[in-house]
Amino acid sequence: MTVEKLVEYLLIEARKNPELNTRVSAYETLKPYSTNEDYYISFTAIDKIGINPKSHYETPLGIYTYPLSAIWSKYDVDKKMSVGKAVPFAGQQPYIWLIKPKENSNLVDMGKYTEQDFKNDKEKLLKHIQNNKEEYALTDMSVNSINDMFDSWSNSATRSTPICKMWNITRKLSMGRNGKKTTQWNVLLRKVLGYSGFVDRTSLGYIHESEPVQAVFLSRSAFTVVKQVLNKDYEKLKPKPEEKNHPVWLFRAQKDGGLIEMKDGVVHWRGGIWIQGIWHDGIWHNGSWHNGVWKKGTWMNGNFNGGNFNGGNFNGGNFNGGDFNGGNFNGGVWYDGNWKGGTWKSGYIYDPKKKGNYKSKSRFSGGFVESPVNPEEFWKGVQR
Repeated sequence: MTVEKLVEYLLIEARKNPELNTRVSAYETLKPYSTNEDYYISFTAIDKIGINPKSHYETPLGIYTYPLSAIWSKYDVDKKMSVGKAVPFAGQQPYIWLIKPKENSNLVDMGKYTEQDFKNDKEKLLKHIQNNKEEYALTDMSVNSINDMFDSWSNSATRSTPICKMWNITRKLSMGRNGKKTTQWNVLLRKVLGYSGFVDRTSLGYIHESEPVQAVFLSRSAFTVVKQVLNKDYEKLKPKPEEKNHPVWLFRAQKDGGLIEMKDGVVHWRGGIWIQGIWHDGIWHNGSWHNGVWKKGTWMNGNFNGGNFNGGNFNGGNFNGGDFNGGNFNGGVWYDGNWKGGTWKSGYIYDPKKKGNYKSKSRFSGGFVESPVNPEEFWKGVQR
C-alpha cells in the first residue's frame, strides 16, 4: 500500500471511529489555510450549509461567512488557539465549513468598490426599475425622480463611501418590493446587479456593524466546500499513559505509528506517519510527513509530502510537496513544492532532464520558484 493510500485509509477510519483517533482541533485543521485569502469559514448548527429562508436578520439573505485570513489576524486566533472562541458571532455552533469561491463567482471586495462601480450599478438599477414598474410602488417613474431618490438614499447611508451608498439604495429598494425584504435584497444584488457575494475585510462593518469583518455568499452555487470541521478545541483531551511526558501539541496531533522519545525535554521522532497537526519543536529523524504545520525544529531525514514548513532547519531527506515558508534548507533533495521564503544553503534539486536527476550542490539565497517547481528557474537564484 502506498503512503497516499495508507493516509487516505487512516483518515477514513478516523472518521468512522473517532474514539480511536488522536483528535485534531479545529484550530489545527484550519491553520494551514489561514494565510490564503481564497478561503472562508461558516459556522452552522446543523450538518448542512446553505441559505436559511427563515433567517430573521436584517441583512441580505445569504450564507454568512468569515474571510479566514482576515479574522485569523484580527481576532488573534493563534494566541487563543481556538477559532470558535475568537470570532464575535456563531462561534459556539458545532460545525465549521471551510469553503472557497468558485472561479466564475463575482465576489465583491467591499473595500475596493469604486465610484465607477457605483455609477454602473445605479444605471443597472434605474433600467431595471423602468422595465419592471409593476414591481415597485412608486408614483413617479421618471429618470429624474428615480435619480433624486437614489441621491437621497445615498446621503442617508451610514458612510459616504461608494459601497455604503449602493448598499443603502438596494436596501431601500427591497423594502418597496413584494415579498420578504431580505429575500428581495438578495434578488437585487444577485439577479439585477450580478453579484455572487460580498467580502468586508475593512473592519468597518459594511455588511453589519456588529461584525466588522465578514462575507456573504448570495447563493449556494457561488462556492465549493473544501471540508467540514467539527468545532472542537479538545483542551480537555487527556494523553495516553505512554504520552504523559509528551507536550500537549504532540499527543493532540493525528499520526500513525512512529517511535517518540523525550530526551532532556526535546522531542525525537522516528518512523511512522504524521497525518495532521502542528509541530512546535524537536528533531525529526525519519518518517513520512503528510500534512500540517512545521513551526520549528530540525528535520534530519524522511519524506515531507505536504503541508507548511514555516521555520527551523531542513537538513536532509526529500521535500516532495507543500509550502516552504521559512527556515533554512541545509541539505536533502527538493523534488516539488512551493518556495515562498527562507534561505537555501545547500542541497540537491531534482531535475528529470539531467543524467542522475540532480544538480550539483549550491549555496545561495533568494530567487524564486514556480509551482510546480521548475528546477531551471530555481537554479537562477541570486548567487552568494
